[in-house]
Parts: sequence; structure tokens; C-alpha cells
Amino acid sequence: MALLEVKKLYKSFGGLQAVNNANLTVEEGRAHSIIGPNGAGKSTFLNLIIGNLKPDSGTVVFQGENLVGLEPYDINQKGVVRVFQSPSVYSDMTLLENTTISALAKRDGKFSLNFFQHPKKRKDAIAVAEEALDNVDLLDKAHEEASNLSYGDKRRLELAICLAQKPKLLLLDEPTAGMSQAETQSTIDLLKRLASKGEMTKVIIEHDMHVVFSLADHITVLHQGTVIADGSPQQVKDDPAVIEAYLGGVEEL
Repeated sequence: MALLEVKKLYKSFGGLQAVNNANLTVEEGRAHSIIGPNGAGKSTFLNLIIGNLKPDSGTVVFQGENLVGLEPYDINQKGVVRVFQSPSVYSDMTLLENTTISALAKRDGKFSLNFFQHPKKRKDAIAVAEEALDNVDLLDKAHEEASNLSYGDKRRLELAICLAQKPKLLLLDEPTAGMSQAETQSTIDLLKRLASKGEMTKVIIEHDMHVVFSLADHITVLHQGTVIADGSPQQVKDDPAVIEAYLGGVEEL
């Protein structure tokens, strides 16, 4: 069953057609990857889904509701949560504080730093935060300041912040960007483990083909704002249009 359906989406900037009649269907419980060469329109496409940009035309339907025109925080409250390319955390706060704030924002429908004032009210949020940290193997560092983390662990913390919101659809924008080979493999293993629990649907934007083919059940390929291929990893890997877009038709992916 489709959780997210994007139909006939257009977005231009002046004379540049960044997204051109793009369609996307993401089935519930799947790991769906969006790939494409640099400048293909992937980030623009993602920003249209989460409300950071307004499309010129088209629809973005999540659980039967058109999200176009809604503010990003309203879309977030409906269960669409994004992990950014660069870690976005409060460096001078502990890991537990970072994730508890996120859990409270989801529960109360607003974001507030004043969670220290209501210890009883935040008890359930702390439990959710601890579960999220445990899911990314950071619970043992819950009371450390985020500034002490390595880059890879900061990316894990941001993922925990998103998990604390209990997302229905998790959008990961290049989750391994800037990571070492070891950190990349660790992240792949972590995302596979989360996928095995079957708790959420994921859309992964990624340029690293090893990451894509390790994680994705289904792949959509963008090129110059247009969808040129859509199918299983093997179908996409063998598609002549994809090979041409990435490698000029010289060799296979």
C-alpha cells in the first residue's frame, strides 16, 4: 500500500527546470532510494516533499492527504521526518536532552527548550528518548555533551532525534555524507537493523551506490529533474538510461 504518492511535480527557478513532471510512489514499510548524478534535482525534490519549497504544480499525498501548501512543522507533525546531510544537534546539551526535546516536540505539537521545568511531564518523553538512543547504540553516552561526539556519532544522534518523533516516513538525505569507510559500513548495518524491525518507511537520498544497493528495496532515478528509471535495484542497475546518465554508457554500475 502506498504511503506517499507524488504526482506530476514541477519546480523551476527562473529558466531552470529543477523538477520536471516527477512521480514517486513509496510503499509502506519499504526502503526507497532516490538517486541521480549531481544536479539531478534530488535535494529540490526532497524539499518539495517536506514543505521547504512550494511546487509550481503537482501533488504530494501522504496517507491520503495532500501536503502541498502545509508548513514544514505541520508536515513533520503528521509523521514525515527528515535527517539532514549535516548533523543538526545542540552541541552544548547532552544526548539525552537532545532526544528528549524532540520527543516532547512531537508529543506537545511544539518545540521548546523549557523542558527542565516539568520533570513529571517529561518522564514519558525521556523513556522515548532513551529508546531512540538505544536503537542507534548511543544509550551509554546519554549524559555526555553532544560536542564530545565524533562526526559519525553526531550523525547517529541526529538519527536518534528523528526516531524519538516516532516517524511514519523517515527521509534520509545522504546519511553517510562525510563519513569514513568504517563509519559508512556501521551506518549501513544500523539502518539494516532498523529496517528489520519494520517500524517505518524510509526514503534514502544517496550518491554512494554501495549504500544504495545495500539498503534499497526500490530505486527511483532522477536526471535533470526528470524520473528516468524506477524499479528494483537490479532493474535500475541494468537500465541503459541509468548507465548513460551516470557513466556515459561506458560501463555498468
